[in-house]
Amino acid sequence: MNKVIIICIMSLLILSLFNYKERLENINNSNLSKLQNNSTTKIQSSFCPEWVREVKTDNLKIYITEKMDDRCYFDYSIIRIYKDNNFIIKYTDYSKLYADFPRHTEKYPITVDNDFTLNWEWEFNSFPPNYDVTGDGSPNLVINTWSGGAHCCYSYLIFDVGKNPRLITELELGHSSSSKIYKNIQQPGLVIEANDWNYAYWNASFAGSPAPLIYLNYDIKTNQYVLNTEMMRQPIPDKKILDKWKVEVRENWNKWPANLWQYMLHLIYKGNWQAALNFMDSAWPKGEYLYLNNEKYNKRRFLKTLITRIKESKYATDIQKLNNNNF
Repeated sequence: MNKVIIICIMSLLILSLFNYKERLENINNSNLSKLQNNSTTKIQSSFCPEWVREVKTDNLKIYITEKMDDRCYFDYSIIRIYKDNNFIIKYTDYSKLYADFPRHTEKYPITVDNDFTLNWEWEFNSFPPNYDVTGDGSPNLVINTWSGGAHCCYSYLIFDVGKNPRLITELELGHSSSSKIYKNIQQPGLVIEANDWNYAYWNASFAGSPAPLIYLNYDIKTNQYVLNTEMMRQPIPDKKILDKWKVEVRENWNKWPANLWQYMLHLIYKGNWQAALNFMDSAWPKGEYLYLNNEKYNKRRFLKTLITRIKESKYATDIQKLNNNNF
């Protein structure tokens, strides 16, 4: 009797598996049909479905496929770009890719403010497609990436969609998910406002870590983004502002020591190295030491440590030039 029951149960299980397989094939065939009809969001055929997003903007078609691993977790992305219905670019990235553009860009005007801020009325993306972002005279397409995880990490994939279509470069933004952009009619391309996250978690929590403001433009010769020193360089703040900073540093000397190098970096990243040294001397409480990670620092040791950290920035060479190579 028990053998009969077991055989019946096994038969039912096998029948269920065949039915499941048949339903899965029907679903996959339906999804493939949707793909051929260019639906906006689609599911490819596999046990772990891969998601395909389609974006049409002007003469461009963008397809972003998210591949899954064996556990159905995100694995990597593939972007395919078509121009005038001709395939021009395929690129694979291990981050999630995002493209959000209007179907007809002419409906969303581009304006430039008096401070050179570029405004595009399409609120979901800062960079209009087919815009000369790098300044080499060829149209570009900028795709946003996100690596996943808490507040990190973001970047821009900058493609050339002109006569020589390709990925030009990837601009890493670190913890910054978006940026402000500028267009100076006297200079080619766009200037991108970002932050230098070299100091994140350095002797401080993430929330308490400084992230100096930087301005970047594309350098055709080196094929990378470099500091726009013209926009970076700023005069030393008014004495009232400096005095306010000093009070803040002293009042929070033991609780928030990062205030000290936050304001020093603010000055250094504006090309005011000597002012940063003067600020440290005047803000440092007389006879006090700085305690970081249970280590004792006098002014000289701290300055040496800070310089070492600055030199670890990917923009260190430009920062040194901005300050006349004084460190």
